[in-house]
Amino acid sequence: MVSKNMGLIDSYASITCGLTIFGMGITRKSKFLISLGAMKTAEGITGFCPLYYILGMSTKKSHNIIGVLRQITK
Repeated sequence: MVSKNMGLIDSYASITCGLTIFGMGITRKSKFLISLGAMKTAEGITGFCPLYYILGMSTKKSHNIIGVLRQITK
């Protein structure tokens, strides 16, 4: 099982963009846009971004240096 690697703002942005792209795909009858929108929406809901995973990135506060330092100082 993979862990979340997206912060809250990234998740909300992915959901918003995904639903927008999904809606555009429906109105234009584009299977590609519908698929892309569905993937971005699922990415935002799960909080896992495959591209971040491949690049070794994370925007989740507990995974970046600021989050680690806050946990240490508590």
